[in-house]
Amino acid sequence: MLFRPMPLLSLATLAVLGALVALGFWQIERFGWKRDQLATFAQGGFVTAPVAQALCDTTTDPARFRVPAEPTPSTRVIRMYGFDTDGTPGWRLLAALQAPACLTAAEAVLAEVGFEPLTAPNVTSPPRPAPTAWRVQPLPPKPFLPAANNPDANTWHWYDAAALATALGLTGSEALAPVLLVADSGAPPAGLARVPPVRHLAYAVTWFGLALALLVIYALIHARAGRLRLTPPKS
Repeated sequence: MLFRPMPLLSLATLAVLGALVALGFWQIERFGWKRDQLATFAQGGFVTAPVAQALCDTTTDPARFRVPAEPTPSTRVIRMYGFDTDGTPGWRLLAALQAPACLTAAEAVLAEVGFEPLTAPNVTSPPRPAPTAWRVQPLPPKPFLPAANNPDANTWHWYDAAALATALGLTGSEALAPVLLVADSGAPPAGLARVPPVRHLAYAVTWFGLALALLVIYALIHARAGRLRLTPPKS
C-alpha cells in the first residue's frame, strides 16, 4: 500500500474530523441526559421536602425531591437564557439561596425565582410569577458551542460557576453549589419533550456520517492524485 498524505489537506481534515466526532459524542451525551430526566418523571414518587433535606439527604437521589419554593434573600438576579416550564423561550431569573450547612464548600445555591418571556421589539411582557416549587438538578455543563456570556449586560447562556459567583457578589470561585433549583410545574419540562432523546441519536448519526464522508473524500482526493494506492505500482 502506498500513502503519501498532503500536509495541509491532512491537517485541515484532522481538525474538521475531530469537530464532527466531538459533536457526535456530545449528542450521545445529550441523549443519555434527556433519557434519564424523562425517566425520573415517568417513575413518579417524588418526595416533598425543604431545601436542606433535598440537598443533604444522602439516601435519596436529589432529583427525586420537590422543594417548596421560598423567598431568596439575594437582591441580585441573574438572567439566564432558557425555557419556561411550558416551553416558552426567554430569560430564567436566578438568585442565590443560602446553601445548607452540609454543603461545606459552597456559600449559595442558584434558585429560579421568575421568568421573562422573549417579546418582540417595543412590546412589553410582564415577568411571570415566582415558582411555587423547585426541582433539584445538577448544574448544567458548558455546551459544546456556547453563546458568549455578557456579565456587564447580565445576559447568560451557560453556567460559568466562577463568573456567576462574582456577579452575585459571592466570595471565592467555588462559592456556588454544583446544583440548581429549577421551577417545577409537576410535569416534564417542555424543553425535554420538544426535542425527544431519540432525536439526539439521529443527530449523532448525522455527525458521525459526515465524519465518514469526509474520510472517503479525503481518500478519493489522494487516490486521484496518485498518493494513495492499495497495490504497489507496476514496474
